[in-house]
Amino acid sequence: GDDVYISVNGSTDFIDMVTKTIKTYAQPFVNLNFIFTTDTSKDNYKISSGTPPAGYTGWCDGLGTKNANITLGNQRQMNILHELGHALGLMHEMKGGSKSGLHVTDFDVKSIMGVPSSDFPTQRTSEYSDLDKLWLKKTYGEPGSGNIGKRDW
Repeated sequence: GDDVYISVNGSTDFIDMVTKTIKTYAQPFVNLNFIFTTDTSKDNYKISSGTPPAGYTGWCDGLGTKNANITLGNQRQMNILHELGHALGLMHEMKGGSKSGLHVTDFDVKSIMGVPSSDFPTQRTSEYSDLDKLWLKKTYGEPGSGNIGKRDW
């Protein structure tokens, strides 16, 4: 898969948690090579500890592009994977089905992209759901297959 360079800015604990979370819970399901770098001239994704817009625990600027800026208000695994999901092209889960890029999946109450509300009782966990993983595989190819799904980078 394509190489995606990621720089992480924050405390040592923040950097360690972001790096570990992506390597453990995202890398196995997407045919991209996440490479962590301190060289900000190379990075595709910039992940920073900071203050996202009011009312949000994280923010991704650059939805579904190879260049994204992610601001995390905390280092929770769920928050890291949710915002990385946006960078990869996943949208918020809606009752009418999840629509991300070209691939549409059934309504997924377990999606990490679900945003809890009074009319959406999410059951999401701190990992990508099976349908989240399916979307990632359809979009970027099966990990290790050499097949690339997304070609517009």
